[in-house]
Amino acid sequence: MDQPAEQAMRDNPVHWQHYDTGNPRDVYLALKYSLSDRSRYHWQVPMVKEAVELLLRNLRAVEIPMTLISQYLPRHHLEIRAGRLTADPDDLIDASIRMVLRGYSAAVC
Repeated sequence: MDQPAEQAMRDNPVHWQHYDTGNPRDVYLALKYSLSDRSRYHWQVPMVKEAVELLLRNLRAVEIPMTLISQYLPRHHLEIRAGRLTADPDDLIDASIRMVLRGYSAAVC
């Protein structure tokens, strides 16, 4: 069963169908593991938005284990250990956005 973002992308393939081609298995893998930037077109789809809100509610209700942050967000883990970032989900999201924007900024300077 597809996750909400995958389902939204399958329901409206206009933003990815020219990039992710091939046999059904290739398309499945591309949608599941390709660059996440293509999902940006689907953030406002109600089922995706609801899934993100549920995820954030759940993450805010617990202390995210540092072992998970270390495994899935290694750069964030280093920043947390250095005291420059907290493990708060909103802070982690903001840090992720800043990291991507720094890359774009460096490319145009």
